[in-house]
Amino acid sequence: MESDAMTQFTTISEPNPGNGNIPPSNWLQLALLVFSLPWLLLQSIWQKLLGQNEISFKENLALSLIRRSSTLPLPLTRFLSRARTQEILNSPQFRSKGSNLYQRVLQRNVAGYWLCKGPVGKPVDPGSCDIVVYYLHGGAYVSGHPGTFLLAALRITEIAAERNITISFFGLEYSLAPEAKFPTQVEQAVAGYKYLLDQNIDASKFAVLGDSAGGHLALCLMASLQKYQLPKPDKGIFLESPWIDLACSKRARYESNKYMDFISLEALLKASKYLLGITLNKEAAAFVNFTQPLPDGLSWKDIMPARVWLSAGSHELLLNEIEEFSRCLEKDGVNVHFEVEQGGIHCWQGMKDVWDMSKYLRSTESPLVEGLMMGTAVIGNAILSGVTSTSV
Repeated sequence: MESDAMTQFTTISEPNPGNGNIPPSNWLQLALLVFSLPWLLLQSIWQKLLGQNEISFKENLALSLIRRSSTLPLPLTRFLSRARTQEILNSPQFRSKGSNLYQRVLQRNVAGYWLCKGPVGKPVDPGSCDIVVYYLHGGAYVSGHPGTFLLAALRITEIAAERNITISFFGLEYSLAPEAKFPTQVEQAVAGYKYLLDQNIDASKFAVLGDSAGGHLALCLMASLQKYQLPKPDKGIFLESPWIDLACSKRARYESNKYMDFISLEALLKASKYLLGITLNKEAAAFVNFTQPLPDGLSWKDIMPARVWLSAGSHELLLNEIEEFSRCLEKDGVNVHFEVEQGGIHCWQGMKDVWDMSKYLRSTESPLVEGLMMGTAVIGNAILSGVTSTSV
């Protein structure tokens, strides 16, 4: 029955074949964005004078620029947010350790990357690892790539090695909207999960990690496992600033946090339209807003694994819906560990580490200089908490 269901999935070769093609006119719009800097500067000064937010002037200006860049044409947005994997792999930190890093998988129903197989520079078959993380990337379903998490995955692998824990990361490369409509991405996520099982990796070693839209996709995956008679990920599910409600139902934080985060409601609504299209079947519609009751009498207690980690920032646009979702889980009897970082923005862990990345990649010191990549360490500590080494 499971095999029959899987054969109905969307057949893919390259999941995003047109990605990287940028019309020349798009570059003109990038130039116009540069010319908008004086206006953004004045806007930031005015907001500060009016007390419209509590962040620093410098942070406000940076976030305003990122929000404005979300209005650029989609091909250009994808280009600017592309994964810089070669810079990572060729860095002093990793260039001599690449034998088990960033390996492509392209099969009939699944595309993705083994970000790492075991400790950096010391290949281990994923089936022999203590934990295997299935990573689902963010990007509002319209951009993003599993390679954007490569550096974080490698750092978490190092943290694990310090605890004598072996870990592998597999990142799914799913098809982006508007070229691929929902629920194509859910089908691909299930196919990727089955791919891992087919590698002789027991579900007792699985953890699922999703950020932003990837967090939403991770929840879609959890809600689909029973249908395909697939086991839960025993090591848990970890959701970093998940986009819970694709419909963007009206919430207070959309207004109060709109100048304190780098994502905007307008960009989310545009992405949602690209993804969902005009009509959805009943099954797909049930996945749009996870703050609503689940269909067919299902409970989150039935769907979720025993370990659930949920993270948000107090300044992020999606805070209300993440808080609502946490309450939904608790109401259904799920033991959820929910962390809110004061002053944190959307996916604050990665944003916190932006200024550390260059120094980290240049470093060859072991152990790592204290204080670097601390946002990633928060994610790593959550995933590795309670995991014990099986090596002798």
